[in-house]
Amino acid sequence: MRRAGAVLGRGLLLGVLWWALTEGDPPAWYYGLAAVTAALVASLRLSPPGPSRGRLAVRAWHTARLLLWFLGRSVLGGVDVSRRILAPRVDVRPEVQRHPLCLPPGHQRQLALAMVSLMPGTLLVSLEEDSALIHVLDRRIPVAGTWEELQRRIAAAAGDDLPDRRPDPPGD
Repeated sequence: MRRAGAVLGRGLLLGVLWWALTEGDPPAWYYGLAAVTAALVASLRLSPPGPSRGRLAVRAWHTARLLLWFLGRSVLGGVDVSRRILAPRVDVRPEVQRHPLCLPPGHQRQLALAMVSLMPGTLLVSLEEDSALIHVLDRRIPVAGTWEELQRRIAAAAGDDLPDRRPDPPGD
């Protein structure tokens, strides 16, 4: 059923695209039938039908939530950094902190590392084994919770679940 839906949907999309490119010229449909069929076959071979619509909708929802969360955190972080820097007495206590990497190596992990560096008040310093060294503007900022939440949201947007992995208490 999924394959039939993919053939119908892609065929319709390619047909509309051909119609738009030829401005609806009827004689062009002789060539269009062959072009749309060839493009449809190539499309199905290069990108076979994937997850069901429900799964895609869930991933799209989690991606939108990730982007809105990131935007909100960035605005709040920007206001906090501005407040600290513009205060009569600069209120910062910089520190490099180690935080666990819960995402598997690859695109998800790279996205998390890039996003944490884009968030005001934090900057990725380096990677060590299964942890990230993150420079924070003020050690009183709760970066651990934000870092864990960022990784969870990225995993959800990718359609994955993160195992519960709490960092070991200091001194173990």
